[in-house]
Amino acid sequence: MQPKIVVRKQGDLSLIVPEPFYEVLKQVPVLLGSALEHPRMRDRLLPEPYDDGEANAEWRRHVSPDLAHLFESGREIVNSDLLRASRAMSIGRAWQVEIPASHHTAWMSSLNAARLALGELHKVTQEDMETLESRDPGSEREYAILRIHLLGWIEELLVTAARRDL
Repeated sequence: MQPKIVVRKQGDLSLIVPEPFYEVLKQVPVLLGSALEHPRMRDRLLPEPYDDGEANAEWRRHVSPDLAHLFESGREIVNSDLLRASRAMSIGRAWQVEIPASHHTAWMSSLNAARLALGELHKVTQEDMETLESRDPGSEREYAILRIHLLGWIEELLVTAARRDL
């Protein structure tokens, strides 16, 4: 079974995913919960925009807290939606996650942030993402690459479904 999205009334979405995809989705809030504490992931998710150290210090002081709050808020929304997920009985070993229209942005930004964090944590390159064969199928790094691809696929489904509803 492939993941699918059903557009409901007023833009609400039902994301139906096989169990392995649901397990990967459940890791998103956990990963993002520690991302800002890990220096490399924090720098990737909240990069400093200037070449000037003083300007970056001001940016961190004024903007970083708001971005971190938005980041955490999105993580909490995704987590609560995942906790409310139910088994999609008619489909077998699948999960149905209800995503209200007001949560679309939180989901898309959280999935994207998780992909960036995984890439940074495991030092994934563009070449790694384009390589189809696995070098070491049992490694954490290869599993991270697989998760990045799966989260990207789900993110694409969400974007497509949200556009259809406009």
